[in-house]
Amino acid sequence: MHELSHLLTAGVLFVRTGEIEFLPKMEGDQVKLGSVAIEKTDPVRRAIIGFASVFVGLSTILGIIYFVADNSSIVRTIEPDIVVVG
Repeated sequence: MHELSHLLTAGVLFVRTGEIEFLPKMEGDQVKLGSVAIEKTDPVRRAIIGFASVFVGLSTILGIIYFVADNSSIVRTIEPDIVVVG
């Protein structure tokens, strides 16, 4: 999901992409977790592509919270019974 958010954002901004890696690999004594190659572009589009995973991640978390809170019987308020006398 992380790398795909970078890839899709680059596509929306018309920035060409290259190789994408999802699986972690060792590079010397460091671990490279994943990457998406993008062409050189202006700093604004590069920043938006870089922060895309943060925006997608936060949106996903907030969406899950909203869905769970909306469908949870614990969170719902209990409406009192209304008795009509007449």
